[in-house]
Amino acid sequence: MPTLNDALFITNKNVYVPDAAVAASLILSGGNLIIGGAGTAVKTQTAADASRTTPVGLWVAGDLWLSGNCSIGGAGQSCTSYLTVGGDLTLTGGKA
Repeated sequence: MPTLNDALFITNKNVYVPDAAVAASLILSGGNLIIGGAGTAVKTQTAADASRTTPVGLWVAGDLWLSGNCSIGGAGQSCTSYLTVGGDLTLTGGKA
């Protein structure tokens, strides 16, 4: 599992995280990053655990660059979702 000391590069892969993810920096180039969701359809994402009460989210200490698809949480969830970026946030193409 990545930590705040790790720079992540994800290219054309499906990555599922059950609840929360952290990284020093993150580049998602193609593919899907699904956090707390049950599938890869970002626009129709449902919660992996609808009864969950603790937050699901992504914390990136530095820069976050998304050109793939990313979802945090999903429809029907009981908890809050969060995205925290300490540096620059860049969204290009894809869906977020």
